[in-house]
Formats: sequence, C-alpha cells, structure tokens
Amino acid sequence: MARNLIRFLCILGLISSVFLVSCNAKPEESDLKRVKQQFLQLRFQAATLAEYKNKTDLELFELSCQNNRVKCEPVIELLKKEDPKFYSILTGKQANEDNQ
Repeated sequence: MARNLIRFLCILGLISSVFLVSCNAKPEESDLKRVKQQFLQLRFQAATLAEYKNKTDLELFELSCQNNRVKCEPVIELLKKEDPKFYSILTGKQANEDNQ
C-alpha cells in the first residue's frame, strides 16, 4: 500500500514538473509560424463565418494563439522582432515604438 502511494506521488510529481516546464516555455519560430498560418486561415474564413466576422485582426491572432496553446503576448513580441511589417499591420503600431 505504501509503495503504491509513493509511486503515485512520484508519477504525480513528474507530471506536474513537465506541465510547469511546458507552461514556461518561450515560443519559438515554429510556434510563430503555426499561429500566423492559422491566423491567415481564420482571417480568410471571417468573410463568411458569422462567429469571426466582427473580430479584429488582433482578436483573430489571439484566437490563433489559443488554438495553438501558446501564450499570445510572447508570440506577439517574437512577431515584433521577426516580422515588424506584419506586427505593424496586426497591431496598428510600429515595431520600434516603445510601450508606454
């Protein structure tokens, strides 16, 4: 009985540590690429689907982040660095503007 409890606690600890590591992972270029691709698909679908029709580009991008299970703020920061023109169009801000 005690062995089973110890095994269970070890497995639970391992699973929770993997979860915590994955939650703190920084987005990579592949994450940005997936989010951008899905954003473009959603933007295309927005013309015909009522659920997307009234959403802004930034809202659609955030939805793409959610669908890809990545935190959007770090992805937007990566976008700002990797593709300043896309960032400017998406947010209406210049990539070199300071956040005030």
